[in-house]
Amino acid sequence: MTDGLQPRPFRFRGQGAAAAFLWLLTALLAAAAAATAAAAWPPGSPAAAVGPVVLLLGAILVGSVAVRTPRSLVLPGPAGLLIRFPLAIDRTIPWADIQGADVVRHHPWQGLGIRLWLQGTVILATLPGPALELTLRVPHPVTVLPGIATAWPRHLRLTVERPAELAGAVQACLDSHRRS
Repeated sequence: MTDGLQPRPFRFRGQGAAAAFLWLLTALLAAAAAATAAAAWPPGSPAAAVGPVVLLLGAILVGSVAVRTPRSLVLPGPAGLLIRFPLAIDRTIPWADIQGADVVRHHPWQGLGIRLWLQGTVILATLPGPALELTLRVPHPVTVLPGIATAWPRHLRLTVERPAELAGAVQACLDSHRRS
C-alpha cells in the first residue's frame, strides 16, 4: 500500500439489486404477517398469533440483512485486507496471513450468499462471474450459519467489483510486506 494514497473500497457486485430484493422480501413478509393476523381476527386461541409473529420475525431478520448489505466491501489497508460481508465476516486479515490472490470464475451452480465449497473454500457471493480468491496461510473464522456454524477456510472467494484490480493491489501489498 503506497503511503499517502487513500485506498478505494471494492464493493461486492450487485449489492444494490440484492438490497432492493431483500427490501421487497421484507415488505412481502410484513404484508403476509398483517394478512395472517387479519385472517385470524378475532383470535380464537393463542395459537392464532403464531403465524403472524413468525412472519414478522422473518421480516425483521431479512430487513436487518438488507440494512447491512450496502456495507459489504473489501478494503486493502496498511495492516491487512478488511473484509465486510453481513453476518459472515467483519475483520482485517493481516498481510502475513495471506499467501496469494487469484481471479477465478464463480459459476451460477455454486450458489449465492455464504457458501461452503470444496477443499476448505468459503464463498461470499452476490453474483456469478469473475471473483477474487484469497489463499490464506492462516485460516480466519467465517460465519456460515449465524449463531450456529463457523468455518475456518484456507481459500476465501469474494465476488467483488474489479477483482483483477483487487488481486493486483493484494499482490502488491504482499510483495511490499515480504520485502520489508
